[in-house]
Amino acid sequence: MLIPRFSIRFLLLLTTICAVFFFVVTLAVQGSQWATAISIAIAGLVLTMLVQAGTFGVAWALTSFFGVFRSAESATSPFASAKPPPQYIEPPMPEE
Repeated sequence: MLIPRFSIRFLLLLTTICAVFFFVVTLAVQGSQWATAISIAIAGLVLTMLVQAGTFGVAWALTSFFGVFRSAESATSPFASAKPPPQYIEPPMPEE
C-alpha cells in the first residue's frame, strides 16, 4: 500500500475542526478573553506534545548510536535459576 487511505468523512471532520479552531484564534486576535484562553491552552498542549516528541527523538537517537558499541547479551530472566525453588510445605502424596 503506497498511498494511505483517508475517507471523505474523516477529511470533512478534520476540515471542520480546523475551521472552528481558526475561528476561535480570529476571535482571540480581535480581543476576546475566552478565545485567548482557549488558544493559549491549545498552543500549550501542542507545545507539550512537540517537546515530548523531541525528547523521544533524542533518546532514540542516543540509544541507537550507543547501542552499536554494546555487546550482544543473551536474553535471560532475572527470576530464573538452574533449579526449582525450595519447597517449605511438602506436597501431599496421592492416595491409592
